Amino acid sequence: MAPGQNNSPIISITPREASLRRKVRRHLHSLGFHKSADGTLNIGGHDKDLVRRLHGPQRTERLAVNSDFLSRRARQLLPYFASGRDLDPPAIRPRLERVYAGTWQADLFRLATLTWSVPVSNGFGRRLRYVIWDAHNNKLLGVLAIGDPVFNLSVRDGFIGWGADERRERLVNVMDAYVLGALPPYNSLLGGKMVACLLRRSFKNKFEHSLLDRHIGAQLLRYLIDGELAEFSPSRLASSTALLCSDLQRQSAGGTRFDMDAPLETAGVTVTAPILATTNDSRRFVIALSDPLTPRHAADASIAALDSSQELPVIVENELIVRGNLPAATRRIMAALR
Repeated sequence: MAPGQNNSPIISITPREASLRRKVRRHLHSLGFHKSADGTLNIGGHDKDLVRRLHGPQRTERLAVNSDFLSRRARQLLPYFASGRDLDPPAIRPRLERVYAGTWQADLFRLATLTWSVPVSNGFGRRLRYVIWDAHNNKLLGVLAIGDPVFNLSVRDGFIGWGADERRERLVNVMDAYVLGALPPYNSLLGGKMVACLLRRSFKNKFEHSLLDRHIGAQLLRYLIDGELAEFSPSRLASSTALLCSDLQRQSAGGTRFDMDAPLETAGVTVTAPILATTNDSRRFVIALSDPLTPRHAADASIAALDSSQELPVIVENELIVRGNLPAATRRIMAALR
């Protein structure tokens, strides 16, 4: 071989591969990457502003894809986002709500993630999504979602001490938080840390207690032993009624008004409606919750005594459904009001 001749191996690539390499290089260069003397890629920093800039083109593309959704739904959903005037830091009370497909909460989750400067993944496999409300003001505090983890991740497996067999057997017991964060202005008050603290409890309750309610279990056990059905917890009934009323008020787009603990007279008797719905054409409905063990019968004795065939119809919803699947309970009631 002649002196000075390059003896490096020659690797031939197809025109398609060469075109792809050029596109990748142009894209990386547009993001600010440059090649160092040893051939590695450098970006010149690790701060959050740099990360946001790197994801800028992807976020712009994501917003363009969702432009129709934003034009249709943003106006109705933006009132759920808090401003600085809505906050009372000592009074913040986070409350998790499971998000189901096809609900307005799913649209709210989608809009919330579109506000972030770093686009979020859609996840894959098993997925659970939540919105976190501030119960003090009924404003959106944050969002989180968990889903199936990546199968091949050597850093994780090495940290845990898994080999291939252990991973294959045990990975089904693991889920990753692929979305987790607080929305403004809560993110300025360490709201993201609060959302992270809620994660373990929400996952544990979903998969270990989805079919178990210890309060109802104790009530049923007392009935089996004594033969008498104990009064359902008034405080729990009031809490669930307030939760349902708040959700109905949020969805009252057709002009229907919902009032809690509304006094009314019917058949010469004065009763207190747990929730009184008044439609825009002046029709009135009483909405009440039932004891989970006696569905279709209002837990409030005075409401149970009302004759629903009279001028004041009574809509009864199972308290357990309100606590476990609020969107379904709200949908049923809104349909009954039409």
